[in-house]
Amino acid sequence: MNTAGGRPPRRFFALWPDQATRHHLEQVARDCLGVVSGQTVAAADFHLTLVFLGRPDEAQQAGLVAAARGLTVPAFDLRLDRCGWFEGPRVFWLGCSEVPVALATLAGALAARAAALGIGPDPRPFLPHVTIARKVAAPPPRVVPAPVRWRVRGFALVAGRDGEQGGARYRPSHLFPQSG
Repeated sequence: MNTAGGRPPRRFFALWPDQATRHHLEQVARDCLGVVSGQTVAAADFHLTLVFLGRPDEAQQAGLVAAARGLTVPAFDLRLDRCGWFEGPRVFWLGCSEVPVALATLAGALAARAAALGIGPDPRPFLPHVTIARKVAAPPPRVVPAPVRWRVRGFALVAGRDGEQGGARYRPSHLFPQSG
């Protein structure tokens, strides 16, 4: 799958919610978005980025898939219980007050494997979140969402593509289920 100009798509490792979690995220997002204005993210595109990979070439992508298959990923629970706002990109998000050790370990292992393939690390610190709105003009009032409990049973390699209205859309290209 190539994007405009023949460049490979942006890729990243992410937690990809199951339908029940996606539905719960959609309900909480709808409640939160009652107090902010912006462009809502389609529920089909909800994800939690673990490692941004840029635009890896075909050899790097094959290496990423092989490296991810070699990971043992125990199931763990994630509790999304707070909202936040990134001023620069004007993004409103749902995140966790406490990052589970298993989540940080998974993100770190994937980042190390990507680095071994020549894919440099993202300089930003890991802040697990699910984007629920873009183009939010101002910080929203303090919102305390109903917690979303997410039983994580694996992760995905995701490809980004341009959406119909210029927004990003996402599609998992490989799923890596729980293996441990």
